Formats: sequence, structure tokens, C-alpha cells
Amino acid sequence: MMANERKRVYAWEFPVRLTHWINVLCIIALSITGFYIGNP
Repeated sequence: MMANERKRVYAWEFPVRLTHWINVLCIIALSITGFYIGNP
């Protein structure tokens, strides 16, 4: 095997990564709307 050959290995499967990124976007949206409601 060549020294520069690499195999990509994911620690998490795609559905797990997708739900984590959806959670991140939801938290950002909730933070923005929360600040807007608190300081209109």
C-alpha cells in the first residue's frame, strides 16, 4: 500500500451529523428570536 493512500473514516454517521447541525441552527434561531423578544 502506498504511504499517501488514506481512507476517510467518519466517527458519526450522516443522520447523526445532520441532526446535530439542525440542533445548532435551531439554537441560533432561538437565541436571535429570544434577544429580539427581550429587547424589541
